[in-house]
Amino acid sequence: INGVTYTDSVEVTVEKATAEVIHASASVSAPLSFSSLAYQLQNQCSNVLGRSLSYVGGLSVPTDQGTLYYHYTNEGDTGAGVGTGQNYYLMPGNGQNGLSEVSFVPKSDFEGTAVISYTGYASGTEFFQGTIEVTVAELEEITYTTTGQKAVQFNVDDFNRMCRSSTGRDVNYVVFT
Repeated sequence: INGVTYTDSVEVTVEKATAEVIHASASVSAPLSFSSLAYQLQNQCSNVLGRSLSYVGGLSVPTDQGTLYYHYTNEGDTGAGVGTGQNYYLMPGNGQNGLSEVSFVPKSDFEGTAVISYTGYASGTEFFQGTIEVTVAELEEITYTTTGQKAVQFNVDDFNRMCRSSTGRDVNYVVFT
């Protein structure tokens, strides 16, 4: 105005919609089923986007850590591999893949923390990024020995340690066969 120039600046910060890390555990003999993660994934979507989770896509894990399978039953019946371009629905409709049918199976020689990356969607345009950190422990064996007619003394801490490494929880009961 009247030959005077005015300038101003604004700083804009764009933040990526990122969820908190989800923690889980697995072993070769006890793969991680995503059915056990559905509630946590739903909570992450609610926390980040304020909406309900519709589906998850972009699932990936480094191949040296393990494999993601769809319809995994056991080592002899692994089902299909999970691709990054596929979507897995919390409440699948006709012809849609169900998130609860996804499993993570650690490689037999991997021990440590496996990192599964994913993108969660509330709708086609509202999404967030996240990771699932899976503690993978090598299965240990418990061995007790005794001599003669002496009774074997079991230690509940041994059984709890093994159960926690496979399931993340303490043992409820033990069956000997």
